[in-house]
Amino acid sequence: MIRESSSRSNYQPLKVPALLFFGLTAVCLLVLLIQALLADTSLDVLLRPVVWLMSLDIQAALDTLSSAAEVVAAVLAIAITVVAIVVELAATRYSHQITRLFLREPVNLAVLGIFVVTTVQCIWVAAALDSSGPQAVLPQAGFAITLALVTLCLLLLIPYIYFVFAFLSPISVIEKISRDAYRMVLKARTSTIKRNQERVEEAIDELQDVARSAIQQSDRGIAIAAVNALAGFVTDYVQIRDDLPVEWFDMSRGVAEDPDFIALAPETITAIEAQGTWVERKVFRRYLSLMGQAAMRERDVANLIGINTQRIATGFSKDRPWLLDLSISVFNSYLRETINAGDRRTAYYLMNQYRLIAEWLLVTGEGKKSEEIADYLRIYGQYAHNTGASFLLESAAFYVMRLVEKALQEESD
Repeated sequence: MIRESSSRSNYQPLKVPALLFFGLTAVCLLVLLIQALLADTSLDVLLRPVVWLMSLDIQAALDTLSSAAEVVAAVLAIAITVVAIVVELAATRYSHQITRLFLREPVNLAVLGIFVVTTVQCIWVAAALDSSGPQAVLPQAGFAITLALVTLCLLLLIPYIYFVFAFLSPISVIEKISRDAYRMVLKARTSTIKRNQERVEEAIDELQDVARSAIQQSDRGIAIAAVNALAGFVTDYVQIRDDLPVEWFDMSRGVAEDPDFIALAPETITAIEAQGTWVERKVFRRYLSLMGQAAMRERDVANLIGINTQRIATGFSKDRPWLLDLSISVFNSYLRETINAGDRRTAYYLMNQYRLIAEWLLVTGEGKKSEEIADYLRIYGQYAHNTGASFLLESAAFYVMRLVEKALQEESD
């Protein structure tokens, strides 16, 4: 496994905010208790709420509600201002899709909705507050409910701000996008295929956008996390793809109109549909795009792309020959991209990862495929030599020699 399965992600944005909420609640109750003990005030509001409400002075309640409405409105303004600024900064720095992810998060809508409802409740209860008779089930219940909502809003403020910052951290965004993509694949077995296909395409593009922006900003850790997330998604997807309905692999539902496929010839689209590999191809095309951006700029990211591709090929290709062919094809593209960019060091590391696939093929008895990779190493070594990078021709010769040694060791045909 390249990383922990996305279906078992450790993404838990609510854990710390929940602890903060309960901690603040406990502190408030403790302060109220200490105040009651020191000032000898009544705790009827907690111990006998009905008695306390029956003895409530209406004018005092109106004054309290008026002040509460102003406080909640001010807190709501602060929350919206902080959230809007943070979301915009995160979207500008990494991906514009962060705004959509934020708006789709139920916690954000729920918390902001509570603030709005509480503000409206304060206004209307203040306007309708009167003296309830003893026959009422709970005298001045409106005042009690409003006071409880105001307290809830104030207690939620700090945990919610913490949640927003945690939610918008790049690593959390990457994990969430990856989880959502995997969930859309699972839902394809029971719901609308086309919409789920579109959501998976969007998720793959979002992960590539985050990685691209991180490379441009020289945020190597974030770029590496996004690259790993793409590999992790493919890892999870390949293990469940055989359980997906046939319609999932139909590209005529809208997949063929994706920017990664729209320029392909009809014969190529037909071949991809026959193999059912549009998801894997899209991820590898995003990898190739990132390889071009990382070459000569973030070599560690480029090397990781090669490592993940090699792990996918050696981890899942034994019973999936189409995945092996796809991995070989994309490695050739990686080498062309890095050699043309003049990034000799990355090309050297990519050749090494390519050689590992060939050695794995020798071990598994696929000598012909290993020979094919050896021939590609020769071709790209000569191509690099013609561009002035003779060092890569020497490297290719060395790796072919290693393959010969491995073939002798394995007694390969």
